[in-house]
Amino acid sequence: FFDDIIEVSIFALTTAVQRKDSISVGNIYKTIQSSNINPIAFNNILYGSFKDIAAIKLSPVATAQSLGIDPKKFNALKHYVGYFDKDQMLKILDILSSTDYKIKTGQMPTTILLDYLITNILAI
Repeated sequence: FFDDIIEVSIFALTTAVQRKDSISVGNIYKTIQSSNINPIAFNNILYGSFKDIAAIKLSPVATAQSLGIDPKKFNALKHYVGYFDKDQMLKILDILSSTDYKIKTGQMPTTILLDYLITNILAI
């Protein structure tokens, strides 16, 4: 149950970031901060959501089956592919990937992860 709440919160964060809705981002931020989610798990879930959105956006004939995405998740995500262009999506995936590397190698403290990601993604 707890994992479902976290995943829904992260999905809501992804949506709010895509819409550049800073009020919702702030509210979801507080929810995630209070959940004590593992920073690496948070980054991985966020990366997965944006990776799926990028796959939908970049695929000429995207279907849930062709991309290996759960149909319910696919239907939810396909409505958000227009919020970022191809270059922005690639920048976001690069931010998430490099953040994962920095955390795992000790170059970035996990205490700033959420702030760092939100600030950098909203700046795109």
